[in-house]
Amino acid sequence: MGNNTFSIVQRDKSEFLDVINFRYSSARFIVVKLKNGEDIDGGIEWISGKQESFGKEYYIECDNLKKGKYYCFIEYDWEENIPKEKRVFNLCCYGASDIKYKDETAHFINTKEKFLKKAFLAKLD
Repeated sequence: MGNNTFSIVQRDKSEFLDVINFRYSSARFIVVKLKNGEDIDGGIEWISGKQESFGKEYYIECDNLKKGKYYCFIEYDWEENIPKEKRVFNLCCYGASDIKYKDETAHFINTKEKFLKKAFLAKLD
């Protein structure tokens, strides 16, 4: 795969002209690789992660990624004055290789804590 940059982007502030005291929301953004290429139970490798506050876009730059299946965990702390229907973001990956995206949000609804525990333990390795 080579070098890649993952990014998450919130809607532009021009879409929130009716919101008093608008500011962008904070986010947690983690990239991991599945060791068995199938699921988190086969182990994960920590690639990178960050928590950012009040920016429109957040980036994670990854050097020399190997072919495989990766998960991006993204969680926003949406500002209370942002309407629920506008609490959306885009995930992008820039790099030399082709990326196939799959939304697996439904799979993680009940396993968020399990995923985060495995991710942070992998970070310690």
